Amino acid sequence: MKLNKFKVFLFVVILFLVTANIYIAQQRSEIQAAIKELEQEQQELEQDIEDYNKLLDEVDKLLDTQEELQDKYQEVIDILEIDTKEITMYAPLDPEATEGM
Repeated sequence: MKLNKFKVFLFVVILFLVTANIYIAQQRSEIQAAIKELEQEQQELEQDIEDYNKLLDEVDKLLDTQEELQDKYQEVIDILEIDTKEITMYAPLDPEATEGM
């Protein structure tokens, strides 16, 4: 009788271990799939960061070029001694207009 109880106990333990092993294997494959997916996302994000940094470099170059052009434009304005003025015209059909403004 004791031998039968031991066999049943041993069978239950083995069944538990087999079931646990199957569950662990399933979880492991799901974790590996998740790891692969995260690695792919990481690569995509690294590429996005690289592209973003390239764009920032281009923007910096364009800003430098803009600054250089503004400096050159100001030099030309200074050399030619050009003053900027605002010009308005009298609108005789405008009832709100006043002559000389």
